[in-house]
Amino acid sequence: MTVDEEFRYITTNNVPDYYMNPYCPIGLGYGYCVPQEVTCFFPDLTCGEDNGEGTTEYGDIWVPQLAHFKIPLVGNPTRADRPGDMYDAVLVGAEKDMGPAQGVAINGINIQGPNDAGDVSIDEGGFQLACGGHVTPPTTNLDIPGPFSGSPPLYHYHKSPDCLAPFKNASIGYAPWCSALQACTVNWMGFGWIWDLCLSGY
Repeated sequence: MTVDEEFRYITTNNVPDYYMNPYCPIGLGYGYCVPQEVTCFFPDLTCGEDNGEGTTEYGDIWVPQLAHFKIPLVGNPTRADRPGDMYDAVLVGAEKDMGPAQGVAINGINIQGPNDAGDVSIDEGGFQLACGGHVTPPTTNLDIPGPFSGSPPLYHYHKSPDCLAPFKNASIGYAPWCSALQACTVNWMGFGWIWDLCLSGY
């Protein structure tokens, strides 16, 4: 990460700095869609089968993927043109080369919106996320239209990464200047402001 007078520049490989078990969103031997979804983008995928790079018989594992972020140091979430598209970085002078990302955590993991790869929120779908994150479905071998096609499992956050040091330190009193809910600086979002509770938009 580098910083100049206006922006924070972050390059990341999106690899978590902690252990993560192989992941299946619903369970080993099941698919990737929940009944609440109107459209299933992955009807032919079964977790635990050979679905290309990043898949194992125990579930999916992250594959490093390079991403770049340019985020304003000073943001204004009360701008007159808000609300806006939470994925649009250009409107606030930010830049990114990872479409679904809204920001990046202090450990370099990209932060995506509140929904899974379909049209259902993580909570509504009942997905269990250790440390607030998981990997995307493996779509390298699928012949489907973007944005879901052609990528191995990518690790990312949907919720607060409560296994990171700022969260843990706040909860045991090592960071008395912030509460466990605030968790001090955990993420930089596209608005240019630091978002302590994790999910917002550009």
